[in-house]
Amino acid sequence: MLDGRVALVTGGGQGLGEAFARELAAQGCRIIVADINAKTAGSVADSIRAGGSEAIAIQVDISRVDMIEAMAKISIEHFGAVDILVNSAGIFDVVSIDDTTEEIWDRGLDINLKGLFFCIRALAPLMRERRYGKIINMTSIAGLGGFLNCPAYCASKGGIVNLTKAVACELAPYGITVNAVAPGPVETPINNVFEFDNPKGDAHRAFLRERTPSRVDFYKPADIVGTVIYLASPASDAVTGVTIPVDGGWCAW
Repeated sequence: MLDGRVALVTGGGQGLGEAFARELAAQGCRIIVADINAKTAGSVADSIRAGGSEAIAIQVDISRVDMIEAMAKISIEHFGAVDILVNSAGIFDVVSIDDTTEEIWDRGLDINLKGLFFCIRALAPLMRERRYGKIINMTSIAGLGGFLNCPAYCASKGGIVNLTKAVACELAPYGITVNAVAPGPVETPINNVFEFDNPKGDAHRAFLRERTPSRVDFYKPADIVGTVIYLASPASDAVTGVTIPVDGGWCAW
């Protein structure tokens, strides 16, 4: 379905990003695994190559625009194009209003929102020139509703929802779609803050099961992958500017 397409996945060294990179490779894509951790990015790229697909790893801190631009340059020089951009890199700080410092606020917005935008900005010119592109932004149900003790995270993820609409409107005439996926809770390293292995984690799981119509507490990365593949595929060519929750019905209450 995606044979020969080039997909760049930020945050591709672990968690959801890793799952997306592996499945895009399985669908025939050539992969750029971009991550702040060079070791994990390299390991994922090595594993993808061992499975018979083409892949490279790039170390990038997406809070730095110069590193984003260098990532785009390396990607285009190596593959000649980037057809699919999956903006999966992000951080999650559980911090109350009173404990949210300027540093915590800036870090959350720089990585989750600013970095995502400048990844789009770095690749949009070639996508416009080729009149093709699939941009998929990872937001969260925390971008669609309020959550306790993470104001910077909610602000950044809410920003992604509206940024997705704005960029979609601008790029649509060039055959580029821009959409977002809003996962519910997923078992990934970013959610280790919930301390799954102690009673506090058990209480949080119970709360999620009660609050979610599906009665699932944490989904697996594999549960989110299908939506990303759909948005990366020709099946979604008429879909742009939308955010799709993958949350077991959380947002349906």
